[in-house]
Amino acid sequence: MATLTSKIYENITLNGNDLGAYTTYNIDNINNIDNRILTLVTNSYTTLFSIDPAQYPTTAGTFSTGSFKYARITNKSNNNVILAVSTQDNNGNTYDCEFTISGSSSFMLSTSFATIFPSLGQTQYITDVKIQPLTNNATVEYYIATA
Repeated sequence: MATLTSKIYENITLNGNDLGAYTTYNIDNINNIDNRILTLVTNSYTTLFSIDPAQYPTTAGTFSTGSFKYARITNKSNNNVILAVSTQDNNGNTYDCEFTISGSSSFMLSTSFATIFPSLGQTQYITDVKIQPLTNNATVEYYIATA
């Protein structure tokens, strides 16, 4: 097992003042990494990966809810893409959230996103992560760490 370290550094000087920030995020007990770069077609959603409550999912590109630790999706293109995150609650209801990832930007998911809203008495699990370019084909990278 290994520790994954994600480092984020915001570098900015405003009015002569350094207002940058540096954050380090360590995730222990990592056993596997999956890293891919894909070219996506405009106006069509592509499933990047899925998360399944089964301990040992058998479908390609599907990871276990219990083993999922971290994912980064980076838009390597200049145009915007839409990231769609589907969730399912413990009653079988599905919900979708959409986020725009602008060109040369990233979006991160961690175990805190794997189960959502437990304090409200309802648990939602991420089931699918899909992406769609808005105006032109796009290249995206994903990096996933699992236990």
